[in-house]
Amino acid sequence: MSEERTKLLAGLVLLFVLAGVVLAGETNWSQWRGKNGRGISSETGLLQTWPEGGPKKLWETVAIGQGLSSPIIVDGVIYITGNIGKELMVFALDSKGEVKWKQPNGRAWTRAFPGSRASCNYSDGKLYNVGAFGRLLCMNAKSGEPIWSVKLVEKYKCRGEAWGLHDVVVIDDDAVYVAITGAEALVVALDKKTGKEIWRTKNTTDDYYTYSSPILADLDGRKQVICCGGMNTYGVDAKTGKLLWVFPHVYKGRMIATMPTCADGAVFVTNCHPNEGVTYRLDFKKGKPVKTWRADLGGDASGGIVVRKGVVYGSRHRYKKSFVSLNAKTGKLIAHKKIPKEAAVIYADSRLYCQESIGTISLLEARKDAFVVRGKLTIAKTKQFWAHPVIADGKLYLRYDKTLYCYDIKKK
Repeated sequence: MSEERTKLLAGLVLLFVLAGVVLAGETNWSQWRGKNGRGISSETGLLQTWPEGGPKKLWETVAIGQGLSSPIIVDGVIYITGNIGKELMVFALDSKGEVKWKQPNGRAWTRAFPGSRASCNYSDGKLYNVGAFGRLLCMNAKSGEPIWSVKLVEKYKCRGEAWGLHDVVVIDDDAVYVAITGAEALVVALDKKTGKEIWRTKNTTDDYYTYSSPILADLDGRKQVICCGGMNTYGVDAKTGKLLWVFPHVYKGRMIATMPTCADGAVFVTNCHPNEGVTYRLDFKKGKPVKTWRADLGGDASGGIVVRKGVVYGSRHRYKKSFVSLNAKTGKLIAHKKIPKEAAVIYADSRLYCQESIGTISLLEARKDAFVVRGKLTIAKTKQFWAHPVIADGKLYLRYDKTLYCYDIKKK
């Protein structure tokens, strides 16, 4: 074989190996609401229509304790949290739902709406979780062995909230970012290997903690940590901790639960008052946020929105109960479908997974001016089906209270 052909063959082998690594990584769901927190899966080859009664159930487990948190999945391992007695427990499950290990992370939340709160986050062989009382724990993902922990509420004087901390941290190559919104810090960056503080952003806004988790986004030429407090949305330079911008909420209050979404160079923010919610788009001119539009979309639950190919998807509740799509540039209504209660939404392979809090999930096809139901599955009759759906490796994971369900949604 000639030297040229040898080099070409070696190059092709390397290309296929790297492609395999990328494709394998795409089957992971390593943080709450997937990659970049946008609720969008890159998986393909999924069922486009469900059979009567929903897709095939592979297994269910009640070993995870009581909780509202969603699972994450990395390389076939499922990480999830739940209350076991008076302790918050972090679990690792194998692909059949059997417990591999479990690790306590402080006190269980047993007050109003009892159960675990925040989902885990995975990075470079380590697992991170914030307990309802503010203990951030870093663990070895293979064994569950604790590596370091920080008591966030005490250290940064966060007042917490009536229903406990729900923070899901975000992570990059070097740091763990927490939007703690306390008296001593608005945002903090911690070394992800040691837990030592890298920087903190002073809380000059007098803002306070609410339930929205932060995102990391490249915006306006910088990597930013973007999050919501009770009064404002803000952006912080991820490298230095400098507060870059602040934008006041349309509705202020402790029920800011949906985390912001970044797409097409803009930030989409959802907040609410007791009667209805709004979503609005922030564009940036010379580094300053400008509200481009606002629309009726969102509620006081953390259902989230999906922004994809110029369209915003999400739910409205209370007086305007419906699942809707909006033009992402103008905010104008494209389509709507009546639903009985607010819904969490994620997207995968040309379909929307609309999970209503009453205990049902629908598979929707979004057409130009309408939604078509392509399947429906009922888990339970409830008002608190709040853990968001997860898709990984051709499987749909749904968590309700003490039970985790796994369904096969791979096209045969």
